[in-house]
Amino acid sequence: MTLLQSAGRVLGVLLLLSPWTPVASAQVSDGARLASDHGCLNCHCAGSKSSPTLESLTKKAADQRDGTDAVQHLLDEMHEKSAVTSHRRVSDPSALAILRWMAQGAH
Repeated sequence: MTLLQSAGRVLGVLLLLSPWTPVASAQVSDGARLASDHGCLNCHCAGSKSSPTLESLTKKAADQRDGTDAVQHLLDEMHEKSAVTSHRRVSDPSALAILRWMAQGAH
């Protein structure tokens, strides 16, 4: 194997592991879609007085985006708010996708 072929394989692996691969992008868009489908913005909209806004939650998620443990912590916080009926309706996989989307800036 030539040096160029080796470099090409390493680059390919790095691209697969990159957070900007199509798979990661699909997960981000899934988070946005799921947030909309589950009505997250009904309560967490800009100017909300009764719930933290999506903007403040996204900032909190982005501040903690240093790994899976941080996203899991946010999920645990959401579970602590289980008195909120809509929180109980969101499956863990959906909630995790939404939290990952938020951790990446909710764009």
